[in-house]
Amino acid sequence: MNMKLLQLLLDNRRPDAKALSRIEAAVSDGDETTVYLYDPIVGSRMLAEHFGYVCAQEMVPSIDGVKAGTLRLRVNCPGGDVFAMQAMMNALRAAAERGVRLIGQVDGVAASAATGILAVCHEVVMGAGTQYMIHNSQGMAMGDRNELRALADLMEKVDDGMLAAYTNKTSKPEATIRGWMDAETWFTAEQAVDNGFADRVGTAGAKAQASASWKLDAFANAPKPHPEPVAPPEPEQPVTALSTDEHRARQHQRIAMLARLQVS
Repeated sequence: MNMKLLQLLLDNRRPDAKALSRIEAAVSDGDETTVYLYDPIVGSRMLAEHFGYVCAQEMVPSIDGVKAGTLRLRVNCPGGDVFAMQAMMNALRAAAERGVRLIGQVDGVAASAATGILAVCHEVVMGAGTQYMIHNSQGMAMGDRNELRALADLMEKVDDGMLAAYTNKTSKPEATIRGWMDAETWFTAEQAVDNGFADRVGTAGAKAQASASWKLDAFANAPKPHPEPVAPPEPEQPVTALSTDEHRARQHQRIAMLARLQVS
């Protein structure tokens, strides 16, 4: 596990591992089944169970259980383990081969590994105000030059696989996609549509909302969170005509009283 992925997972631990974002069960509605990808992706069931992450051991059976109709994959995920991602992508490809229509719906953020999963969907819908990010795979190794070269070769193969998925989805030139991956590029919902990663901007559905505001310090170019709005100060009560008249009357009473006191 590389350091940036480890930082991402540590920054986004959940004290309640039983949140909606866990893949507990697919939710069926007629001929459409919804599966939720609402947490970081990990390759270990133990991490998923203890910290509320999502693992392929949970996600793949949820996908495999959809035999027909439409599978709507709702996403609010900052990324995670690339090999767990590949297992999920292949499960989605297998679903498409048996005739299932795949719709990816971004409810919050789709970053890193989450975008690879979306790239195999027939249609991708970005919720208003959502974000989409692609970058190169990352890793960490210790050892001699051979071990370090082996890791670099592995990462290059992973990047080539992601490049092929993005190119197939967007029809953009490989050089353009590589440039975006090299730069760690974040897209707004509208930019994701304009560049072919998504098909349209929609609105969030009624059954679920984005469940988390992710801490994304592990990424170099992540958009900064918006500060909490500060409530404006309460406006002073305007002076009304009635209050002005009352004040004037009281002043006249005081003046008249003082006048009587002086005369007496």
